[in-house]
Amino acid sequence: MWSWLYQRAGISFPDLARQHDQSLVAVEADVEYVRAFGVFDSDEYSVSVVKVRARQGNTVLEMYHEFAGEGGVFARVRMLWRLLELDGDQALTGIPGRFRDSVLQRLTPGEIDPSRERRYVDGFRGRIEQQGEKVAEGRHGFTLYRHQCEVADQWCFLEVPAFASQGREGLIEALEHDPFALRASLCKPLHKVLVKLSCPFYLFEQGEVLSTAYWLQGQLAFVHQIINVTRMNTLAAVVIETFQA
Repeated sequence: MWSWLYQRAGISFPDLARQHDQSLVAVEADVEYVRAFGVFDSDEYSVSVVKVRARQGNTVLEMYHEFAGEGGVFARVRMLWRLLELDGDQALTGIPGRFRDSVLQRLTPGEIDPSRERRYVDGFRGRIEQQGEKVAEGRHGFTLYRHQCEVADQWCFLEVPAFASQGREGLIEALEHDPFALRASLCKPLHKVLVKLSCPFYLFEQGEVLSTAYWLQGQLAFVHQIINVTRMNTLAAVVIETFQA
């Protein structure tokens, strides 16, 4: 993402904050694994940006990525980044805002779309919970430490799916009986991962992952609710994982 902004628009992460008083935080991600791709399948792989849109009145940056190795594309990723206006302090404190003209002028007219972007997590979660069969549930507590934070001592987006994975594996490990063969899912490849962030999570705050396993039309799905216990049990993120049959 930042390589694209720097090469295409001449804006680095420090420059966006330092020269434009703005920043970006991830609010949603949709990952689809198109095919199996293992560590021995290729000596290298490439990551490309295939489409970019400034959406919703220039408040959200939508980016589409493709991951390709020998044999072609093996994963597609869509990221939604919310624009923040910074107040200039070292903690990069910010409030939701819009891209400045100094940033927008670096984009082409085709990369600016005023319509609202699509959100997938809530709809997919509703479908799983309404149509799926709940088969197991577990809880996993954690503390947010600095190695899991980004520069503002807030949780790093890259760590959020890892919390969900810990919750899933903890759920499976704690099972006394496994009639639905959940343990076998540890050997199956992921099909999709959907992530939605809705609340800050800062250094040393306490959290809990509520993980629920479902069978949905012959497919195993996990819905993970990540709760910020310190902030009055606020729902901070939802992660959905589905596995290939």
